[in-house]
Amino acid sequence: MAYGGAYGGGAVPPWPAQPYPPAAVPRPSSAATASVVLGIVGVLTAPLLGGLLPGVLAVLLASSARAEIITAEGWLTGLRWVAAGRVLGWVAIWLAVTTAVAIVALWLIGVGDAAVSPTYPDSVE
Repeated sequence: MAYGGAYGGGAVPPWPAQPYPPAAVPRPSSAATASVVLGIVGVLTAPLLGGLLPGVLAVLLASSARAEIITAEGWLTGLRWVAAGRVLGWVAIWLAVTTAVAIVALWLIGVGDAAVSPTYPDSVE
C-alpha cells in the first residue's frame, strides 16, 4: 500500500522533494544596514551639531561592511547599502562642519561688531 493509501490518498511521497541539505541563501550585511541608519541619523541631526559622530561612524562602518561583503564571496549582499551609508555619512559630516563654521563665523562677526561700534541706551550721552 502506498503512503497515505489507508486514508484515501494516492501515491504521495513521504516528504516534499527538497535538496538536502537546504541550499544556503546569501543574506544582507547587517553592517551595511547599520551604516545607512547611522547616515540618516547623522543627516537629520547635523544642523544641531549632533550629526558629526553618527556621520563618522557611518563612513567607518561602510568601509568595514564593504570589506566584509567582498571577503564573503557572494554570501553577503548590500554593496548599494554600503554606498548609500557612505554618502549619507559624508553629507552628515559636511553639514555638521558647515553648521559649526557658520555658528563660529556669526559669533565672531557679532563680537567684532560690538567691539567696533558699541551700542548704548538712549539715556547715555
